[in-house]
Amino acid sequence: MTASLCPPDDRLLAFDRGDVGDDELDGIASHLGDCPSCVARMTALAVPVGHHTPPPLPPDDPAYRAAVDRAVAHHPTERTDCYPAVGQQLRDYRLEALVGRGGMGAVFRAVHVKLGKTVAVKVLDGRRWRDPSAVARFEREMKAVGRLDHPNVVRATDAGDADGTPFLVMEFVDGETLSALVRRVGPLPLAVAAPLLRQAAAGLQCAHDAGIIHRDVKPSNLMLAADGTVKVLDLGLALSVEEWVAGVAGGDSTDDGDGDADLTSASHTLGTLDYMAPEQKRNPHAVDARADVYGLGCTLWFLLVGRPPRPGDVATNPLPGNLDAAVWQRFLADDPANRFPSVDAASEAVQEPAPVAERRWPWVAAVALVVAGCAMAAAALSGAFRSPAPVVAIPPPKAPPKAGQLPMTAAEAVALQKEWADHLGQPVVVKNTLGMDLPLIPPGEFALSPIYQVTLTRPFRLAATEVTFAQYDQFAAVTGHKTAAERRKVGARFQTWRNLKEFPFPQDPVHRLSPGWGKYDDDQPIGFVTWEDVDAFLVWLSAKEGKTYRLPTRAEWVWACKAGTVAGCYWDNGDGKVVPDSRKYAWTRNAGADRPQPVGRLTPNAWGLHDMIGNVEEVVRDKYVIGYWPAGRAVDPTGPPDGIGRMTCGGSYADALLLEPQARPGATGPPVYSNQGFRVLVEMDGK
Repeated sequence: MTASLCPPDDRLLAFDRGDVGDDELDGIASHLGDCPSCVARMTALAVPVGHHTPPPLPPDDPAYRAAVDRAVAHHPTERTDCYPAVGQQLRDYRLEALVGRGGMGAVFRAVHVKLGKTVAVKVLDGRRWRDPSAVARFEREMKAVGRLDHPNVVRATDAGDADGTPFLVMEFVDGETLSALVRRVGPLPLAVAAPLLRQAAAGLQCAHDAGIIHRDVKPSNLMLAADGTVKVLDLGLALSVEEWVAGVAGGDSTDDGDGDADLTSASHTLGTLDYMAPEQKRNPHAVDARADVYGLGCTLWFLLVGRPPRPGDVATNPLPGNLDAAVWQRFLADDPANRFPSVDAASEAVQEPAPVAERRWPWVAAVALVVAGCAMAAAALSGAFRSPAPVVAIPPPKAPPKAGQLPMTAAEAVALQKEWADHLGQPVVVKNTLGMDLPLIPPGEFALSPIYQVTLTRPFRLAATEVTFAQYDQFAAVTGHKTAAERRKVGARFQTWRNLKEFPFPQDPVHRLSPGWGKYDDDQPIGFVTWEDVDAFLVWLSAKEGKTYRLPTRAEWVWACKAGTVAGCYWDNGDGKVVPDSRKYAWTRNAGADRPQPVGRLTPNAWGLHDMIGNVEEVVRDKYVIGYWPAGRAVDPTGPPDGIGRMTCGGSYADALLLEPQARPGATGPPVYSNQGFRVLVEMDGK
């Protein structure tokens, strides 16, 4: 097989099962190393195989092991809630605040109600219990963290389940990730970065000594505590040496008959592409500790430069930290045989200069590179005692700006957006590889309905326009994806609500390649998509960019649409004066639109978002349930757990002007309509 051609779905599935010959195996493996979109396709196509049983563990605390065993044995299959609410109590732990959330679950700051001790409680997203690979990944993290006791690894203290909610209890680390540190203060001098690297290496070496490979080493998985100690986080992708040996010897996702089947290769493909070793992209099973050496090298590059390395960077001069090229080559070699043999050896090769005062870093002279008892490293495999890792004094993080609250004037909304961008050390607007402008949307509080108060706790980026035909076509061209309307010929051009005789059904089925008005222009928003088509695009774009792209929730969409106003439309300041001409802001029937119009041509709202009302209805993350109007307060709500397809917001060219960002049921097909598209959200809590 020619490595440059994207293999079809059936061959990727065969590769995932191990049902391909040596020649084809080598070709597909080589292609996957250079094609993130095919990695994403295989991840979506792969299905879980067998049941994962972790390898035998060495003796440890019986009470802890019993608690873990009770938790991982609990496999509810009908959970529909996402995760517990703040204020809820899980056994002896009262959840005080949501401190982090991702695709797998959530982490809460909690208090042990009897001891008064602050801890971190991690729970798996309730919707993930129907995904065996996600359940196994959470189980594996419980086991992996429970095996390690080291000052540079976040410690587990308990595990269990409460009313069907499994949870892992860990020490609460008061600090910030290394990615947040660099965003806040900028690239670090080597005199500061090297001690941080050595602490991370000490924690990773402890894991390697216990037979655990992390496989997702990156700045956002390394926490800098307030006392200067670096803690290794998130062992959810950890792979035991026993699993690695089984994977190399037997291939992907095979069951040897004794119940110890490996997890699906899809779960092992997970990770962050910018920090992922080449061999992990090719065969996620065939990795050893040198994959973590690669991630550690990419992390050091990020600390010194402010971004991960790119292909060809090692050939530049001067190199970050003025380190010798040979050091960087042994960190980042494509062939693991040419890398440092261990993270210990890698960290010892990084020799930092004596700390001196610099103009950009006046506090470097005060950095205390001292031996600290809390940062002692574990013993080497030989039994020799390694030197303790130094602890570094870092300027404390600044308090974040306040969240936004309605009403705000346009000027106040713009100022809040800029304040959050400055706090995070990022521009207000960034552009991705598809040419999408992605403005920062600050967190805030507002009423989603007269009886439903919503708090959004985290900033995010939302595309300034809907996804265009040209952007979607790049995805379709690379992956070969065909929409439901193309495959089933069930698309329909939506013309108007005015006359039911004109409703949406033309004589001939239409779809994105034959929309019924000639052809799509490159800058028209894509339509004729189901939410399954949208999700496939998001998987591809996330893999391509190495970030988490998803649909906005209804709450996120409405907050971003309003951009500070409490009035119906974002161009109405709500003071009772004459509303500006809506045709300058929204493509609707009022503006004479009879099809999707080019994006970004009309006036945006205060946060730089175009066409939030009109043009095409936008599919959001929430499911649609008739009559679902909750009351009370909610934090980062994601809508009802089940429903009819996805919800859409904003109205379209076929509507009269909508004075509110209304919600309707999104298409699941058939038919699939021309007036339904989407825009993307990218999360900001990663790298």
